[in-house]
Amino acid sequence: MVTKGVGHPVRTYLYPMQLKFLLDYTDSPLWANDPVAEKTFGYHVADLEGLGLRPETVALLNAVTRLYQNRLNPVYQGFPSFWSGQMFVAFQHLVKQAYEQVVQELGDRFEVKNGELALTTETIHVEKIDADLQAFLADPALFAREHGVVFGSVEELKREVAAAYRLWSLRAPYGMTI
Repeated sequence: MVTKGVGHPVRTYLYPMQLKFLLDYTDSPLWANDPVAEKTFGYHVADLEGLGLRPETVALLNAVTRLYQNRLNPVYQGFPSFWSGQMFVAFQHLVKQAYEQVVQELGDRFEVKNGELALTTETIHVEKIDADLQAFLADPALFAREHGVVFGSVEELKREVAAAYRLWSLRAPYGMTI
């Protein structure tokens, strides 16, 4: 049986297929969560329009995915993110919105498990995040030593972190730096 999706025909099955909403360093946060969905879309669901999602929702999912990929520290992934506390709050809101839109638009055709439940429900301590980031930016070598991160010279590390933060700040959404 075939029903109309948003701009694409969408196959309808007798029972809902299962998907998982889970952010990863890929181009989509949707994954097959049962054999029928995997056979139909592949393990990683890249064709979001083929699911019948609206273009606005696909754009939101793409934005959330890009933001997620941007949250890691570009100098060393084990260092704190350059995101401010408000950036984490904004991201949490966008992830919730994206998940809810996917569930609403896919309706009864899919069951969508929220693999980001912890992210979408955790309390974000804005002031602590900002203070920790300021402390890291002021003395990245101290953070590195306390966390067993090997680096060259203290001055080289400070320059590298400062340069990366300046570059990151130029691309950060308005008002999302500390």
